[in-house]
Amino acid sequence: MPVGMGPTATDVARRLAALRVVCLYALQAPSRSKLAELARGWSAGDKHAFEAKANAERDAYWKKVKAIGLWGELTPRERAFAATTVATMTSQQQLDAAWLTEPIAVLSWALSARDALPSYDGPVDHEVVHLHLSEHATLRPEAELERERAKAELWHWRAHQRELAERGAPFAPSPPMRSAGVTTRDDLVRHTAKVGHDKGYLPAPVDGDFAVNGKAYRALSAGAFAAVRTLSVERHRALNWLLGRAPGDRWDDTPAEVA
Repeated sequence: MPVGMGPTATDVARRLAALRVVCLYALQAPSRSKLAELARGWSAGDKHAFEAKANAERDAYWKKVKAIGLWGELTPRERAFAATTVATMTSQQQLDAAWLTEPIAVLSWALSARDALPSYDGPVDHEVVHLHLSEHATLRPEAELERERAKAELWHWRAHQRELAERGAPFAPSPPMRSAGVTTRDDLVRHTAKVGHDKGYLPAPVDGDFAVNGKAYRALSAGAFAAVRTLSVERHRALNWLLGRAPGDRWDDTPAEVA
């Protein structure tokens, strides 16, 4: 149910531009583990020089962003990240910003900069931040956005079901579920995978489950599951924002919830 007015094509293009500069800021920095490796054996003077250089590079980067009029498009959370440097950003901050490739792909698709969204088999390539956007880009029809939102919500739902199963959460089927032959969580996943495929939202099920790279979702390794879960949540949130589901159309407050 929409709670905001919903963004215009211009709003989406500006948000996309902001996401790109935030994401690039994270991607150009070495990983925290790589930085720790590089810093081994540094003297106090070496550390001070590195921090001073990091401060200067940060200031220069965001000065350019301000010069092209994008600073005002950054959210409070993004500005907090912009205050960090290559030396001070945390692993979580860098990871969160790097995952912005997913909403970047969604917004690029919404503005027809790409023909389709990639599958849910794995994260989009980082090159997505360099996609060209037409100066006269318009938003895709609401029906197309709703269809993609439904897909993203389904994949997010599947991630949530796996989390519940791994926690040993009890499953209590409703009377309509029981009438449909659904008595266990696996039954529910099997039923949803089939219905989603029949609607054209999901690939053909594998072993009665959502298919990811030809495997059943339940068979994904912990690492693969974490990646598919994160990309599902990020796409779900971006599509909710596009459809006016964020309070006041505030990006930072956009929900991405499933039951």
